[in-house]
Formats: sequence, structure tokens, C-alpha cells
Amino acid sequence: MSLVDHSDDLTVEVAALSEETSSQTPASGQDWLIRRVLASPGHGENTHVEIRWGADVIFSSHGTHEAIIDKRITGDGTKELVIALVNDTATPHVMGLSYEAIEPPSYDTDQQLPMELPGS
Repeated sequence: MSLVDHSDDLTVEVAALSEETSSQTPASGQDWLIRRVLASPGHGENTHVEIRWGADVIFSSHGTHEAIIDKRITGDGTKELVIALVNDTATPHVMGLSYEAIEPPSYDTDQQLPMELPGS
């Protein structure tokens, strides 16, 4: 497992009253753990950035910041993970959003933990 298995980044000037998006589609049965998010929406209360998993918004911000969200998703081969930069103002704004995700480690459920500590 690498430190970052999946990532996406979108930084562009978003036209007035519009949105820009970028998306990825995890393979069927593939688990992703979205760890780190860097948000930089345009200045003003009518701009925001978000990450959508299908129809669900799993992260949204009106302010610039970095966050650890630890959101686990499981792909079905069709559902998209979307970065959206939303500008609801009458002027263009430079905006950005990125995320980093890992494939969570799988645990061997056949291994049993000891019931007693050594020396007890």
C-alpha cells in the first residue's frame, strides 16, 4: 500500500454563475479511504467547494483550509467521486480543491488475537 493511492486536484478560474468539476469512478468493490482534503474556494460567501459521492455531498467548504475527513467509500464501477467548484456570484473566481485517498488495509479475520497476555 502506498501513502496515496488515489488523488484528484482541480484549480481553475470558475466563470460567473457556474461550476467546474472533475471526477473519478472507483472500480466495483474497491474501497477508498478519503483522508486529506485541501479546499480553496473563491473569496465571498456565494462560492464553495465540495466533494460528492454520487448524489451525496461528503465534504463542503466556504473557507480555505485543510481537513482530515476519513470518509470510506466502496465503488460499484458506476458511482462517481466528484470534485465541484461552485461559483454563485456574478464575477469569475479562481478556486481549487484536492483530495488524497488510500486503499484501506485489509485485515485477516482468520488470525486470532491472544486471549491472555504473555506472562499472565
